[in-house]
Amino acid sequence: MGLGKRSDGSISSGTWEQSGFDPSEIVDAVVLMLQGGGRSLEDLRELKDEEGLMKLIGRDEIPEPDTVGDWLRRMGDPKSGQLGLAGLDRVRDKINERVLKKDGSRNTR
Repeated sequence: MGLGKRSDGSISSGTWEQSGFDPSEIVDAVVLMLQGGGRSLEDLRELKDEEGLMKLIGRDEIPEPDTVGDWLRRMGDPKSGQLGLAGLDRVRDKINERVLKKDGSRNTR
C-alpha cells in the first residue's frame, strides 16, 4: 500500500528529526501495535520482544513508547509550526482512496 513512502513524503521533517526515526518507522510501529491488539503505547515494548515479527518486518528496533508519544505530541502542535496531523490526513486519504479503488468502490466525497 505504500504506507512507508507516503508517511515519509507527507509528514514534515521537523516532526521526526529529534526522534532519530523516519515517520514511516513510527507509523509502522503504531500500526503493528494496533493490529496486534495493543491498547497503549506501552504495548510497543511487547513488539520488540517478538523476534520473528522483527525479522519479518526487517527491523532491528522500533521506537520506544516515550519516543512515539513525544513524536505524536510534537507533530500535532501548531504552536511549534508542526502540521503533522495534516500530513497523516493526507496519508490516510491516499490509502483509503487506494483501498476503495482496489475494491471497486468510488470515493463519494
